[in-house]
Amino acid sequence: MGYKGIICPVCGSNLVEEIENGRLKCASCGTVIENENTFSDTNAIMSYLDGSQFETAENYCRDALSRNGESHPILNWLLFLAKNKIHFVNDPKTNERKPVFYSERVFKRDCVFDDENYNLAIQGKYRSKYQHFGELIEAIRMELCEKISEEADTDIFISFKSTEEVTDSEGKIRSVETFDQKKGWEIYNYFTSKGYKVFFSPVSIGKGNVLGQMYEPKIFAALASCRAMILVGTKKSYITDGWVRDEWTRYLYFMKNCKNKKSSRLNKANDSLFYVFDKQPPADLPSQIAEIEGVDCSSAYYLDDLYKAIKARIGNVNNGIERISIEKGERIKKEKVDIESIKTIALGNGAIAKKQTKIAGNLEVKEFGGNKVDYFDADTQKILDGAFTSLEEGNFNFARHEFDDVLSTADNATALYGKILLTIEAKNEEEFAKNAEKFPKSEISLYHKLMSCASKAEAEKATNLFVSACKQCCADVETREAVMFFNAVVEYNIPQRTDAIKTLKEAIPLLIKAHDSNLQEAINAFLSTIAPNKVDLYIKECVNIVKCAIKESSFSVAEIYNNKILELDENNHDAMACRIYIQTHSRDFEELKNKINTVKIDDIEYIVTHSSVKNADYDLGFFAYAYLGRIEENKEIGKSIQSLQTLLKYDFTARKDILVMLSELVLEKAQYLTVEEFEKTTDFILANYDSAAVDKFINYSLMVADVSLKKGWWNIAKKHYRKVIDIDNSNLQALYGALFADIEIGDDSIVNAVAKFADKDGTAIKDLENLLKFSLNTGAKVEDNLQFNNLINKFSGDILTALRTGAVAPDIADNAYLNVIRYIPQSNKVLMREKLLAISSVLLPLKKFELANKYYNQILLEKNDDFDALWGLVLCDAECRNNEELENTDYDFSETKNYIRAYRAATRENQNKLNEIYKKWSESKEKRKFKPLTDEIMKKVGVSCERDIIKSPKLLSTIPEFSQLMQVGNEYIISKYRFIETLQKQYNDLEIEIQKKEQEVKEIEKQLHREKTKRKDL
Repeated sequence: MGYKGIICPVCGSNLVEEIENGRLKCASCGTVIENENTFSDTNAIMSYLDGSQFETAENYCRDALSRNGESHPILNWLLFLAKNKIHFVNDPKTNERKPVFYSERVFKRDCVFDDENYNLAIQGKYRSKYQHFGELIEAIRMELCEKISEEADTDIFISFKSTEEVTDSEGKIRSVETFDQKKGWEIYNYFTSKGYKVFFSPVSIGKGNVLGQMYEPKIFAALASCRAMILVGTKKSYITDGWVRDEWTRYLYFMKNCKNKKSSRLNKANDSLFYVFDKQPPADLPSQIAEIEGVDCSSAYYLDDLYKAIKARIGNVNNGIERISIEKGERIKKEKVDIESIKTIALGNGAIAKKQTKIAGNLEVKEFGGNKVDYFDADTQKILDGAFTSLEEGNFNFARHEFDDVLSTADNATALYGKILLTIEAKNEEEFAKNAEKFPKSEISLYHKLMSCASKAEAEKATNLFVSACKQCCADVETREAVMFFNAVVEYNIPQRTDAIKTLKEAIPLLIKAHDSNLQEAINAFLSTIAPNKVDLYIKECVNIVKCAIKESSFSVAEIYNNKILELDENNHDAMACRIYIQTHSRDFEELKNKINTVKIDDIEYIVTHSSVKNADYDLGFFAYAYLGRIEENKEIGKSIQSLQTLLKYDFTARKDILVMLSELVLEKAQYLTVEEFEKTTDFILANYDSAAVDKFINYSLMVADVSLKKGWWNIAKKHYRKVIDIDNSNLQALYGALFADIEIGDDSIVNAVAKFADKDGTAIKDLENLLKFSLNTGAKVEDNLQFNNLINKFSGDILTALRTGAVAPDIADNAYLNVIRYIPQSNKVLMREKLLAISSVLLPLKKFELANKYYNQILLEKNDDFDALWGLVLCDAECRNNEELENTDYDFSETKNYIRAYRAATRENQNKLNEIYKKWSESKEKRKFKPLTDEIMKKVGVSCERDIIKSPKLLSTIPEFSQLMQVGNEYIISKYRFIETLQKQYNDLEIEIQKKEQEVKEIEKQLHREKTKRKDL
């Protein structure tokens, strides 16, 4: 069973039955369609679309939607096509369905994907197909929006069937050129020779140069601009072929439906569609074609007949050159649009409202002369040839005479061209271009006179001469002359006009770089060629000029044209940004960065809040990084940070990264900031942390507090340590820092703050209590220097250092020390004993025996046989600081109770040490018993130590105290002094012997001297 009468509601092709389950499958797009209750509605609507009855199709769609539900996908797709006047045609080259357009409406919207009905259509089961066709429509729409203004206007559109498939003698199917295409070439060549602009696809599109779906932009542009259509149709099948049928039906639609749309390019003259047939029209022609005027191409004069018919409808071709009157009036300011600017806290995601511009006026095009070609007789041509020969040879007077002679009878473009060369005595075009600056402005009328009577070829030749002259003058920075040639050329609608505009546009950067005094004259000349209604283009070119001027330090010029932009569009982002560069005289970003703090932050905020979200996002990152750069370079840090905070109140893409960099820089550059700047900035950074980022908040607060502690900013340090403690009351680093902030110590030593620990009810000791309390339970993750034992060692050690160095009085140190060690748990007896012994070992050298006694007895409360404590008590009892002093004391420590207890508690090794100490003490005591006699002996001998007695001439035996010492002394003293006496006698005997020998030597020397004298006398 066939279903050729049913139309695919997706692409519009006929459906055929699929074998399985009786479902329908589109022969073109392949869509498989289940049983649909709306086949009658969709068939009717597709028929209307195929017949270009878009209004009827749209009304039918809306009625069907009311009956079947407003969200029906297929009906919404058909409504989308109807209201945008689109239907699909089969492409014979690819056998695919392609969209064609019957209205400009779709090209004036922002995007196909924004259409409400399209979005409802893609919600159904045909989503992928509709999306495919939607993307195809959007691709063609975008291409046409970009290219339609570039396509040249067309006078005549030739529609024809180009190829057909035939079977050759070998049974193979080949594609051959149709008879209609051959006739199309005849028509194209004929009307082109008449000066008409003709759209003929083999020429206008080419073969294989454009993708299938991209034919549509060129075809639509040509259909929109053409003033007449010639349909070549020698067979009915050719006329009803998909693309051909689409072309003439669209033209008829434009002709009938766009009559009153004067501003539309689709407006066509009545009866401007012409039909060409061969001998007689085919039978059963479509009614629309049967009603129009036809021309039989079998007639030898059909082209002339066709020409007369078209000329009667649309007039003669304008072969003359159009002179353009450029309106110099004031441009209409762009209407202010409420732009959704970047938001604080969060960026807005809404679309930016499109700018609406009032059109001031269009370029007024007027016909300028008939552009006639005069008939020259042989004599006139001979005169002109001779004149140009003389010109080439440098015989300027003769050439001038000849040109004047020709011009005396009638205007002649060739003679006027020669006169232009003669104004500066140029032999040819090359010489004229090289010396163009010598051309007198008063002679510019020669060019205008030439243009009024020249053929197109002559006009283009003269214009080429002036364009070359303009280009050379620009290169030589002869600005006034360049503008003179430019203004002359752009008054005419001729192809070289575009070259002239391009030449001056490209020269403007060179003139700006040269800081030419006539620069504004050139810029204004270029800008004057932009139509008043082309406000966006005018602004775009001004922006380019401003940026170039800024780059070349021409800030006064930049300001002039930047103000022009702002007069037309006060919220133009480029102009607002350029104004910053102009104000600071910065040529690029690096220079602006160095001067960023000369820019008012209010001006930057104005740009941000009056720009689109995209531009504002870029600007915020741009300026924020500039401020960061100044901070990194240690320049104007405080001001840069303040400005940066203002920008960071907005949400933008780079905000997170910049906050991270700022947070690091603030800590790194704290030394360059005041306490107020540091506090304000760090508070701002912490306020921007996510409430869920607790660990990051704590870490940064600790870093801020640590830096503040080192700087001596106690209040800031306290505040941030307390913030961390409020969040985590067991954070040892914060507890540790808070303690030092409270006692106002910037390093980790409390030597100079021991007195604050003496008061057990004071702030310092309370902080210490909190710190020690939580450090008892620290795990492996906590740094060693914050564990309990290390903290006790650290603080007790600092107190002992203060005590040892005299930085604090012993009684204060005593109280402070007790306040620290009292937190040692009772179970930790080893640490407590270590700390009690430590302070005792410091108190003994300071002769604070009473305090030391207290700590030793405290040890003995836990262990009554502690040797170190007992021996310490022995030293305290003897009031000796160490064992050396004990060895020389008169105090008999060996009889004390503590000595006996210590000896009993001592190990064998320690007992030996005690025996040695006692032995030395005994010997020392014995020495002190005979000391008065020995001191008197040395006094009488006249020496300060016993060894010097040996050299004394006064013998010990002569001293009464020596005899007394020998009677009462002990064995050691007697033997010692007997030995000294012996050595003294031997030393004295030796001295006497030495004296004798010295006397003998003297006698011998005297005898030798006498003998020597006697010999001299002899």
